[in-house]
Amino acid sequence: MALTDKLDKRLPQPLNPFVNELVSIARIAIVCLTESLHSRPTMEQVTKELAMSSLSTMG
Repeated sequence: MALTDKLDKRLPQPLNPFVNELVSIARIAIVCLTESLHSRPTMEQVTKELAMSSLSTMG
């Protein structure tokens, strides 16, 4: 199932610059929900990923 299938259909589709950021955030969230503690990213890794994601939409 595609990520876009999970979005609320009543809301307008996100604009292209934000689609990549939404996908990145969703991927991070899914990895954070991994059952194994050792498979989950650290908060430092999450912070870096989120910062890189937001920088890519700015530029």
